[in-house]
Amino acid sequence: MNTEDDIRHMRAAIQASRDARARGDMAFGAVLVKDGLALLTAMNNQHTERDCTGHAEIVLVREAQQALGTSSLVGATVYASGEPCAMCAGAMFWAGIARVSTPRPRRRSMLRLAGLRWARAVRTYWLTRLPWCAWRARFSKRKRSPC
Repeated sequence: MNTEDDIRHMRAAIQASRDARARGDMAFGAVLVKDGLALLTAMNNQHTERDCTGHAEIVLVREAQQALGTSSLVGATVYASGEPCAMCAGAMFWAGIARVSTPRPRRRSMLRLAGLRWARAVRTYWLTRLPWCAWRARFSKRKRSPC
């Protein structure tokens, strides 16, 4: 299920998290990949930039939109060194990112921030966009969508 490209990009995300920790930030990193090419790498910058929203995935989306344009994110994959929080998952969803991959730890605990041990497998989540009518029908009390 995991390809060599998945493992290579995940290792790059984990290396970015190590770099973030080395400079005094929390140990999280992310890599943006589209069509098999790594376009951008970002790391957490909450402490160095004094920004509470400076999670690696948010920084990645911001930098990618500024440097590459918003269309570069549509259908892309993000390799994150840890599972994204709700804020990051929402930002990636609305940016059009189609796939998020995180490491699957060897043990039940998350990757230890101190050692960031490499996981043998990559866990993948698909972010799908529902049309507004389908979303409304799915989560409203009505039986059918009004659209």
